[in-house]
Amino acid sequence: MESGSLWRDRIAPLMLPILLWAAMKGKKISYKQVAEELQRRHGEVIKRRMTLYGKPAGKIGDALRLLSEEWGVEIPPINTIMVRGDKKGLPGDGANPYIARYLTATALKRMTDSNRDALAREVIEAVYDYTDWDKVRRYFNLGILKVVPALLHSTEPPIKLPKPKPARGGPESPAHKELKMRVSAHPELFAKLGKFAKGKEEAPLSSGDEVDVLFRNKDTQLAVEVKHATAPESEYVRGLFQCVKYRATIRAMQLAAGAFPNAQAVLVVGRPLSAESARLATRLRVMWMAIG
Repeated sequence: MESGSLWRDRIAPLMLPILLWAAMKGKKISYKQVAEELQRRHGEVIKRRMTLYGKPAGKIGDALRLLSEEWGVEIPPINTIMVRGDKKGLPGDGANPYIARYLTATALKRMTDSNRDALAREVIEAVYDYTDWDKVRRYFNLGILKVVPALLHSTEPPIKLPKPKPARGGPESPAHKELKMRVSAHPELFAKLGKFAKGKEEAPLSSGDEVDVLFRNKDTQLAVEVKHATAPESEYVRGLFQCVKYRATIRAMQLAAGAFPNAQAVLVVGRPLSAESARLATRLRVMWMAIG
């Protein structure tokens, strides 16, 4: 990483091992946590404006882009895992060029408020999935990475999952079929996620799965998994994980097609989720709705 006289040039090499440790542990780190870690390790005074830490993070992103060219492989922009301290837990707008450059050359021009968050999440997952961060560490002669104590423990209590039960085969129940037909005929239920025409039932995916209902428009896709009112709570939990799988699969299909990976998935249930299942839905970022 090139040296320089600016604050960002001095801080970037100190910040890189912090981001590398977080990436290798599959963790995001907030601007504030980075600032506090720099103070803990190096005695750096914490800046009052947290967004200033985006400047050395951007320098790291630029260095990795040059390294990508040198190695002839795409290295995901590690600076995207440094996030704002709000509930979304996403990087600031300064990361947009790095997000766009990693995904597609034209993504920045087409990036909108609605799809930007989906693109950011996709790139963050790419950072977690990248297997050569240790090679990057060696390239920059960083030595053994030190633990970031603030990221060692999750602040959220664990969620106890019900014992999984094998999916039942056989004919579709009348209750499930009725709910599925009702959902496919009423795309207005999902107006906050986009304007859709009537949905397609049992839509096939490239993974071999079939989605209960799939809605499409020119900008995005929406998978809907339905669970009727008499289904046990364990089946509702399974539905949440099915939504996670469908969302990831359709986003992968979008990437393969050169489209934005912004698909969403919703669980529609015949009665409200239990408090614990609702907490799980929040943690998995799965939207759900109960319709009678």
